[in-house]
Amino acid sequence: MKSPKGYRRSGYRPPWLWRRPLAPLWLRPWYDDLATLGVARLHLPLSRAWAAAEAEQGAALARHVAAEAAWQAAAFAETAPEPSVFARLERDRRRAAAAWMGRRLRHPGALAGGPAAAFEIVPPDAVEAGQAARLAAPDAAFPLPSAAVEVSHDLPHAGGSGGGSSAWLRFPTATDPTSCGPISSGGLAWARLERPAGAIKGTLIALHGICIEADFWPPTPDYSLQALAAGWQVLRLEAPWHGRRRLPGRYGGEPLFAQGPAGFLEFLQLAVPELAVWTAWARRATPTPGPVVWSGISLGALTAQKAVEAARHWPEENRPDALLLIATAAYIGQATLGGSLGRLLRLRPRLQAAGWTEQALARWAPLLNPQEGPALPAERIRLLLGSADKLLPFAQGAALARLWNLPSERVTVRRQGHFSVSLGLLADPAPLLDLLQEME
Repeated sequence: MKSPKGYRRSGYRPPWLWRRPLAPLWLRPWYDDLATLGVARLHLPLSRAWAAAEAEQGAALARHVAAEAAWQAAAFAETAPEPSVFARLERDRRRAAAAWMGRRLRHPGALAGGPAAAFEIVPPDAVEAGQAARLAAPDAAFPLPSAAVEVSHDLPHAGGSGGGSSAWLRFPTATDPTSCGPISSGGLAWARLERPAGAIKGTLIALHGICIEADFWPPTPDYSLQALAAGWQVLRLEAPWHGRRRLPGRYGGEPLFAQGPAGFLEFLQLAVPELAVWTAWARRATPTPGPVVWSGISLGALTAQKAVEAARHWPEENRPDALLLIATAAYIGQATLGGSLGRLLRLRPRLQAAGWTEQALARWAPLLNPQEGPALPAERIRLLLGSADKLLPFAQGAALARLWNLPSERVTVRRQGHFSVSLGLLADPAPLLDLLQEME
């Protein structure tokens, strides 16, 4: 397993922290150990306390809700707003969202042993009642929804990220509208589209990791900027239970920790078919038809790898042309329970207390793990793995490469951990850019 040679530069120059001499110093396994501990002992407890206090409906939340409502009204209005007005509404929305999200720091008491999640592990019998029908017909477990995608007006870029423009997309989902958070207009799937300044070569659909809500924080560098600078439009999805789809009283992604296997089953049940809708839209909406590439990090990779197998039963327009998986694992149960974050959150004893045995977990593997092989040939798939990944252990990613019979040249392994291997893709985007060039 080695890094392939080829098309490595997009013209995008990453921020100073991702350049030499600093990048080689911090994009290393020591960073991942600190980051994992920080997530488990700082971020998650603060997020849990923040979500529990949501009912207080403070001024920061009120400003957030008002700014989001004004922005949505303009973004999807019948008449396009003036660019300066739209830019101001977007700026106000981002600032109000970040201020609300940042109120996590107002709960320092959570650091003194506060819970990382409101754990309510769903027992095996309840999962059986809700999911048995899907298990009986795995080829129909991820049926395609019928949904029309609504596109916002364009917001021209002021510069600094490849020129071009942004737009937001949404469509109705199977999510119960009553379960959505205070800023949602109902059960909607959301995505942010970034277009390059020139001709569009294709679409990169980017799936994020757990707890990532990029549209609600100040803009941060992202590996997909390399694709944007290379002439690809980027569709950044908002996963179920994150961002505008966050559940009341829960932080983004919390149900995946809190509900046990039921959380992953329900998440994939929503996220996998939605990916098919976004893919078909990308094919129809691009002025010059181009390839569609899926790229997933961590939870996003687990979603994409299950979807690319479900795609065997989908029409051609819903399937990707290529796939990049970053920091992934072949077997979700083993990886999450045996990984460093799962151990810090004591997931295994929590599941055992709720009645989950190894046999009970294995029963649901067909709906969670790769089973029948991808709907793509090996030469259209690339993996990027960290040899020091402890969160989704490296051996699990290597197991997927074996399961799918991927040649060694399709698997890039770097001496990095779970976070540094994905962050490092911004500094050295060879696996991404090589795949995009192959598609061109």
